Amino acid sequence: MSLEADLKRSASFHLQEINRMKYKLKRILCEERGDAAYTGVIVFTVIAMITIVLMLNVMSVVMVKSELDAAADQVARQIQLAGGVDSDTEDLIDYLRDGINAENVEFVIDTNFITAQGSNTCIQIGTPFYLTVTADTKLGGFFTFADYPLTMTSRAAGVSEVYWK
Repeated sequence: MSLEADLKRSASFHLQEINRMKYKLKRILCEERGDAAYTGVIVFTVIAMITIVLMLNVMSVVMVKSELDAAADQVARQIQLAGGVDSDTEDLIDYLRDGINAENVEFVIDTNFITAQGSNTCIQIGTPFYLTVTADTKLGGFFTFADYPLTMTSRAAGVSEVYWK
């Protein structure tokens, strides 16, 4: 009979444990303290979204700066090869200006121009020139809130490779 008594005690013990576990589970599921977890998830989601928006806004400014640097280098090389500013250089500047995702894009060339072949925009061989490209862009906030205007500047330098008689 001791075997039967042991089995009954063991079964009784397991039933008590199962009932205790059911009670704990029911109490946990019915608690209202879990609202804090939902609030934490919502706050985390909002913070994550704000971080993503800020990263995208910063990346747009970095892209504009990269476009300005590339445009300055291309125009500087064109001026080196042409020996000044000609119609091809003007066409390249207009094309690049349209491709830059910014407002008020300006190209300024600082050098000593000479008059050759009826043009005032020639640069003698060995004469250095300095090109400055500026553009206005915005570091955006959310939609139109908190747009911070920025003026981006890129510089390039070169030396004319054309001899003008």
